[in-house]
Amino acid sequence: MISIQVNETLNLQLTTAVTVDVVLSYADYTAVTLTANGGQTTISTTANTTILEGPASGTQRQLKFLSIRNRDVVTTGLTLKKNVAAVEYLLTAPIILKAGESLQYQDQSGFLFYDSNGRTHLSSLNGPQQAGGVFFPVVFGPYGHLDNITNPTGARILHADGETVATYIGRAPKTSLRMMVKYRTCNASATVTWGELAIATGTPILGGGTTLTVIGVNTTNNAIANSFPAGVNILQGTYSNYIDVAPGQTLQEGDDTWILIGGAATTGANIRCVALGDALQSGCCVKAVTRPSLNIGKGVVYDLEDAANLSPYISVSYT
Repeated sequence: MISIQVNETLNLQLTTAVTVDVVLSYADYTAVTLTANGGQTTISTTANTTILEGPASGTQRQLKFLSIRNRDVVTTGLTLKKNVAAVEYLLTAPIILKAGESLQYQDQSGFLFYDSNGRTHLSSLNGPQQAGGVFFPVVFGPYGHLDNITNPTGARILHADGETVATYIGRAPKTSLRMMVKYRTCNASATVTWGELAIATGTPILGGGTTLTVIGVNTTNNAIANSFPAGVNILQGTYSNYIDVAPGQTLQEGDDTWILIGGAATTGANIRCVALGDALQSGCCVKAVTRPSLNIGKGVVYDLEDAANLSPYISVSYT
């Protein structure tokens, strides 16, 4: 139960000036009466905005229902606060609302988080689930399943032009701030300009390219970067590296998720791949001449791979 007294207000603050709809209902209690009421408003500012005023003296106001829906096409963060005599207390941790998503409070069930299709998220509302994690001991080929894992003969070179290859790994099973990626290099490199691992989100387009938005990168502490280990070029071997979600970005349950491997070097790294190209042109592997760390939070069009190009073998775990 959320109650508001005479010297209190319920406030909402956005991180980005998008348009959100706020609908609420409440009940006012006195010693002898109960009065039901409600209201609605639209907010399009980052200013700290009061969405529910305190009642008159001698009355207790109880919030029964609250809906905050992002009706914009741009993502925003929001914080719900209780103001008590000019001192603010956070009712929720900062929450990311993507286009069409909504946060609801119901008196009997508390806070609920809905995706753009009106389905409830199963992940914890106030941040990522940390205990246990979810691990996929499976490598994803271009068809989304094991492909010739017993004899993987394919590999591809990350050339000097700065190519980045993106492999679709499905929808995120949980809200997360970190992902561990495991992959294999097949050769030593030389004169590495940059080498990066990244997480991106974007809906796969069957039979065509797709727009991917980078939400996190590992630029130095990975096997294809020019400084890991310091001063040593890539050696053959299997590596596991973490990728953290960048500040201001989010990886939420249900997001279409991609792993990006990119680099530029005189002698590029060979990355172990599936043995077959994507003859079905399924949209599960795409590429672009781009450096992921330069495009955090920005959509970049990646071209669909053809049947002659191979998709990297990777395994991932969410933490």
